[in-house]
Amino acid sequence: MSLCTPCIFRRSRVLAPAAVRLHPHPESPPPPGLNLEAFAIWKREGLQLEFRLAGPLDGLLLPGPDAPRREEGLWRHTCFEAFFQGEDAPGYGEVNLAPSLAWQVYRFHAYRAGGALETSVAPVIQVASEASALVLRATLPQTWLGPGNRLRIGLTAVIETRAGALSYWSLSHPPGQPDFHDTRAFVLELDRP
Repeated sequence: MSLCTPCIFRRSRVLAPAAVRLHPHPESPPPPGLNLEAFAIWKREGLQLEFRLAGPLDGLLLPGPDAPRREEGLWRHTCFEAFFQGEDAPGYGEVNLAPSLAWQVYRFHAYRAGGALETSVAPVIQVASEASALVLRATLPQTWLGPGNRLRIGLTAVIETRAGALSYWSLSHPPGQPDFHDTRAFVLELDRP
């Protein structure tokens, strides 16, 4: 798997699978030794995302897999996220994926203006974990991703320690407080197949 460094992240058009490293926001440092990578690839079923958290995980709050379910407020705890905006689309979407297999999807017509997307389709989520790594893989339905032949994506995560501290991870952090809804952080571009 190849990694992109932060200096390369000025909007790049990606036609093949993209593996990227997420970075913690400087105002919310994570426990030492953690690394987070994400991977995006088109599949026939939709957009497949994979998040790989590695390092000393024993100090993190990582709920184990349970029954898949739709749930609000996942971003308050350990949660992997994707923000996506179709080409020339004013709105954007957000999906939250928890290690517990809980999920939620939102659609916004403007900055933070919108809500949960009405859908009868659930993502396919798989989680694998061991002492020093957790991998979450999810396939998002095409219907969630908005219009256009090109998709702008922001891959993000919230990681919670057992002590309740949160760190905020993203491909790119615009200046100021962590704000995953800032479209300047949607720096990965993928053409639809």
